[in-house]
Amino acid sequence: MSTTIAFLGPAGTFTEAAMQRFAADLGETTPLPVGSPQKALATVRSGEADYACVAIENSVDGPVTATFDALAEGVPVQIYREVDLPVSFSILTRGTAVQDIQTFSTHPVAYQQVRGWLEENLPGVEFVPAASNGAAAQAVARGEADAAAAPARAGEVFELQAMAENIADVDGATTRFVLVGPSGQPTARTGHDRTSVIFTLPNEPGSLVGALQEFAHR
Repeated sequence: MSTTIAFLGPAGTFTEAAMQRFAADLGETTPLPVGSPQKALATVRSGEADYACVAIENSVDGPVTATFDALAEGVPVQIYREVDLPVSFSILTRGTAVQDIQTFSTHPVAYQQVRGWLEENLPGVEFVPAASNGAAAQAVARGEADAAAAPARAGEVFELQAMAENIADVDGATTRFVLVGPSGQPTARTGHDRTSVIFTLPNEPGSLVGALQEFAHR
């Protein structure tokens, strides 16, 4: 039986690349592209997908708060695996000349990572936010934007040209992705394990220190 994995689509996103890394160890899999990390987790809770691949942390911007919020809300889920994926961006176009680029699209998190390059090389260009870097490349292919910052893989998927490569303001950036499934029995220890716990507290003085003291006492 095929294992369904939901991920932030469309094809060509970093999340798809992480999903493929997880899928390599799961036998036959069926990818399920969705429009947001929240929707990916919702498919696990509804039973539409067996797992969801979502980003939880970036070495440049820190935690992906929207993902943590989605993990904390609703039916409990469990993290089964994680992978750190190098991320690099290309400027993808339909062959548009630099001087003719008026609109630029990418995911807002990616925009912060390439903002310096944009201000230097494409000053004054209108930013069009996209749900994902793959969606930004798709928008360029459809003529809805002139250029996109996205993985090189997205250029292959949507038959775009790379005007520039490795444009991130910080070299060597990575994003951590996790494979999330229904809550169940803990997996076997590997010696390289990590435990993540999400909890909520009353909005009153002393709540946080009271919770953290439990870790100190144990």
